[in-house]
Amino acid sequence: MHAAETVKGFAAIRSAEYRGVARAETYVLWAQDMLEAGLESAALLRLAVADVPYFTPDLKRLFDLAVEEAGIEPLSGTPALILHGQQVAADFLAGFIRPGEAGAMLAEIFTPELAPPGFGHWQQLDEASWCDYCRESFTGPDRTLDQAIVEEATKLLAIRWREQ
Repeated sequence: MHAAETVKGFAAIRSAEYRGVARAETYVLWAQDMLEAGLESAALLRLAVADVPYFTPDLKRLFDLAVEEAGIEPLSGTPALILHGQQVAADFLAGFIRPGEAGAMLAEIFTPELAPPGFGHWQQLDEASWCDYCRESFTGPDRTLDQAIVEEATKLLAIRWREQ
């Protein structure tokens, strides 16, 4: 069985599904990436060669079947959000994403209506770039907004997503 955190893009898709923002082309691109990475299954191949115009419900069924055939660990709901958020935080802390972009991406993942308790502050951190009140909630005389985002991203990485 493949652990969810080892399959590139998997948590992002499950997170998008949970938030109701999954896009058809994302399934196809993911399948193509997985084939390039050496993962193989009949459903994965069918998904990778899907042609436009895409029909999302069919692609979603193929995606679920491909995940099952490939033996990828199940993932949904809050754990999917947290794992996806951790992957964004890890990319940010590795220097692949700028602080403001990371804050915006994490605010998009942890929306107020779906964020588990303790994760709603990402909206405020995102708004801190233009909202003085929000910025003052996270910064002070000794801490910049970028430092606040680094600290919050580091805390996010310490959470055990499987236990949520």
